[in-house]
Amino acid sequence: KMIQVNTPLNSIQEGYIKDMESLRSILKQTLSSNGFKTKSAIFNINTTSLITRTVELPILKKNDETIKMIRYELEQFLPVVLDEYKVIFRIIKQYQVDGIKKGSYLIYAVPTKLIDDYKALAESIGVNLYAIDLSFNSLEKVFIIGRSINGIKIEKDKAYYILEMGHKSLIFNVMYNNINLFTRLINLG
Repeated sequence: KMIQVNTPLNSIQEGYIKDMESLRSILKQTLSSNGFKTKSAIFNINTTSLITRTVELPILKKNDETIKMIRYELEQFLPVVLDEYKVIFRIIKQYQVDGIKKGSYLIYAVPTKLIDDYKALAESIGVNLYAIDLSFNSLEKVFIIGRSINGIKIEKDKAYYILEMGHKSLIFNVMYNNINLFTRLINLG
């Protein structure tokens, strides 16, 4: 089942929940009046407060060591308090340099306040928060090598630039081999 519902005016701003009660109310009403019996939720959001970087680093075996290494690297060139962010990563390319296994890491730093608010929203409507996804990640699920979009076949080893022009913002993405390498949300519509 799928249904589209408009969020209440000014209830969300830059991905942040500004009016929890009106969102809770519309979601609970929509779920019950349409017979949804789900136990889990995935929220798909847009926010300019997300930090995205690609960094070349050694590949380590333990996840917690990798996170420490990434956090140290980010602290060198980002003017933010990283304790206020959850850092997630994925390796998009692996290679060797002088016998050392290295990787190209795609790193996201998401504000913990934003995550906490969506956890609270999920709890308030009686579902478990399964995931919070970023709207540009949805491109990776659609923009697949071999698929045709508007009559253009998506090719391997070719970069594609996607511009979403909205009423209040522009979103610029760079896709390469099924991976969204770069995203910028610009608050100009």
